[in-house]
Amino acid sequence: MRTSKPVSTISFNTLGYIELKLDELVKAKKVSVWHFIAHKGENDECQKKDHVHLYIEPSILMQVDELLEHFKELDPCNSKPRMCLPFRSSQFDTWYLYAIHDKDYLMTKPNVGKKKYHYAYADIKTSNPDDLYRSVSEIDVGLLAPVNMLKKAIKEGNSFAGLVAVGRVPLEQLRNYKEAYQLLQDAGRVRPINEVQDVVD
Repeated sequence: MRTSKPVSTISFNTLGYIELKLDELVKAKKVSVWHFIAHKGENDECQKKDHVHLYIEPSILMQVDELLEHFKELDPCNSKPRMCLPFRSSQFDTWYLYAIHDKDYLMTKPNVGKKKYHYAYADIKTSNPDDLYRSVSEIDVGLLAPVNMLKKAIKEGNSFAGLVAVGRVPLEQLRNYKEAYQLLQDAGRVRPINEVQDVVD
């Protein structure tokens, strides 16, 4: 894939090695900025292996498949080198929200599942702290609007069928919204009023 647009991947490189290889790309003026965050392995992600979520903004038109070779790292404990998964097109806002395991964002992705570990802005390494700050401050909070709407509906005791009836749920995303609604109820993040009333009665 040739692109000059942002790309991201998951890397199994050691942290020192990946930072060195990223700095080489910046010095060669092939990459304008990079950010990455180290994650601990979880049951539903990367076969329980520790890994890195990496985001890159190229400064030139790049053949990103060639980056896989750039990040090959000899591993003295294994005959196979450490490396990255293939790069994919990316957007900073969704990369960041997943990278920190933002709970509200994950609720919009019913197939992702709950995460044991959560991270913060300070956990991200970057080639340009000012760019990272600007990019985070410009994240579209509308991404989380569906979750916030569902949380409010549950808190106010509105049924999912009621939300559908008044047009708050896009019909093409009916299943995703219903799963998110049920997850929010099950997680006990906010308790439906009708459940509270049952206890009072």
